[in-house]
Amino acid sequence: MPLSARPLLAQVSPEQAVAAMVKNEIAAHQPNSGRDAFRFLEYERSARTGGHLWKEEDVQVDGGLMRRLLAVDGKPIPDVQATAVEERLEWLARNPAAFQRLNRAHNSDESQTLKLLADLPHEFLFTPDGEEGGCTRIAFRPDPAYRPHSFEDRAIHAMAGTVRIDESMMRLCGMQAHLTHTVEFGYGLLGKLNQGGSLSIERQHVTPADWKTTRVKLNFSGELLFFKSLSRQQQTVRTNLQPVPRNLTLEQAIPLTRP
Repeated sequence: MPLSARPLLAQVSPEQAVAAMVKNEIAAHQPNSGRDAFRFLEYERSARTGGHLWKEEDVQVDGGLMRRLLAVDGKPIPDVQATAVEERLEWLARNPAAFQRLNRAHNSDESQTLKLLADLPHEFLFTPDGEEGGCTRIAFRPDPAYRPHSFEDRAIHAMAGTVRIDESMMRLCGMQAHLTHTVEFGYGLLGKLNQGGSLSIERQHVTPADWKTTRVKLNFSGELLFFKSLSRQQQTVRTNLQPVPRNLTLEQAIPLTRP
């Protein structure tokens, strides 16, 4: 069932609009939400790709993404490597625990994004900030009255930026945020995140009930325990989103990854 729409922002406060959007986004990510699964082309440059630009055909399944590497830095992979990729996908299908381990980082990123959204109504102050791309833009900044309860809360509460909301469905169109100051953990002994770290998320309405993330950009730096350097640089673009049957097995997903 499509998620319920809410009144236009002219009839509600920015706080109410953000709360309604967050409620809808969290509901859409529940296992029983009835949302569709998708296949898509993904272009990513990150630590996972060793800093190279990977082009992959991805298929959503329970537990993550079945990914087929197609090209590196704009060049199709050679036949020998393509054969190895096919064999690896077949091995993953026979070893679901390995598939789950491979997808931990991806699933963690999705969980962190949902947590950031869930924390918005409680940790931030909001002001209207115009429109962009047919969506209502709302600026957010840390609420000085809020007291973070954990290291993770402190990092989230140090962010400011904007969210863009589709008023007709109260769904997230996009988000831009940055760290307003350096966040130290354990008075700097356990680590820190440097001021200026940023994230950007773009989303697209792809079916009557489904919105998908089409662009992600992360740029964070700092130091972790015992001054070990931290660098999180990622750029991801997803195109050609197409629905696929729900509850695909890993074996069933493999043919759908073939271009």
